[in-house]
Amino acid sequence: MCLTMLRQLYHPKRRIAGTKNDLRKQWLHKCLTECKTGQNRIPAQLTLLTIIGHKTGTGGKNSQRLYRGINDIGFIEQPNDKPILIAIFCNESKMTVENTESVIAKMAYYSVSKKHE
Repeated sequence: MCLTMLRQLYHPKRRIAGTKNDLRKQWLHKCLTECKTGQNRIPAQLTLLTIIGHKTGTGGKNSQRLYRGINDIGFIEQPNDKPILIAIFCNESKMTVENTESVIAKMAYYSVSKKHE
């Protein structure tokens, strides 16, 4: 649901005009920027000048004791730039949770740094 809402709110061709949409965008922005979980995921390697809104997800374990999913989805806003929408889903990672979160953080950092090359 979060992905669908992000696309509707930020994608220029899918944006819905009007007050109701503005209120949804404000609500979603507030919820995602106040997320306290997953600070070792998308936000971990990004600067303080960046606004990050994200929502984490961690699934239960399967029969091999691997997490079904270690995920993070959200947006990254930098001064004078368009937001980056990002979704990282790690399915049944064989790494530790900490190492998987580190990979998520590196992918988020890379997506921001590659945009400015």
